[in-house]
Amino acid sequence: IRTSQTSYIGSMTTDEVFRREAVRRAIEEPDYELKLRKAREEQEFQQREKKFFDMKSNDKNPSNFVRVRINRVQENVLQHLIPEEISSPFTYIKRPRKQKILIQGTRRMIRATVKKITPLARFVRKKHVFDAIDTLSNFKRQAAKYLILAIKQVMRHATHRGYDQARLYISEIITGKHLTNKKLRYHAKGKGSYMKRQVSQVTIKLEERPIDDMYREIVQGLSLIHI
Repeated sequence: IRTSQTSYIGSMTTDEVFRREAVRRAIEEPDYELKLRKAREEQEFQQREKKFFDMKSNDKNPSNFVRVRINRVQENVLQHLIPEEISSPFTYIKRPRKQKILIQGTRRMIRATVKKITPLARFVRKKHVFDAIDTLSNFKRQAAKYLILAIKQVMRHATHRGYDQARLYISEIITGKHLTNKKLRYHAKGKGSYMKRQVSQVTIKLEERPIDDMYREIVQGLSLIHI
């Protein structure tokens, strides 16, 4: 008997019939234990996959689909669809999204920290430029004045490029550190130390929306623009 078969034979029972079968199997099929272990693992894996597939939270199981009736579908759209898509519970019609018209400007050397500018920038994001200026003018903060100057700077740039100011909205406002200036601070008895002065920068992206969206917001009362 080879040394690779000793561990398998040593674990056998004392039954003579079983011992003869095991010895014959160990001689004829030395990889029997490995095949048996792989078959057992594969069976457990299939059972686990079936259990996950039968769960109610599985979106790929057809028995969990919710059937929806789609009304008023154009006939020319149905002609281009595959029969499998028509019989499926959902029919998706993909339409290309319109590309945004953006114009960008940056104002540097703002004498205010990012901590003071960021809350004001979040407050006026996604608003009309005129609404943003009116809102910021009510804040008695120095950072609000710098933001108003930055918005007006980008508006002048947009007007020079041929955009309509009445259709401009604030898409994004990005704030960040620009420089850290050192200034001498005087103490008593002829002593002194350095004082750090943070300087920030603001990048504003304006979006020119269609005129229908602008009038829709005015009618709904979401905008404060006066015609």
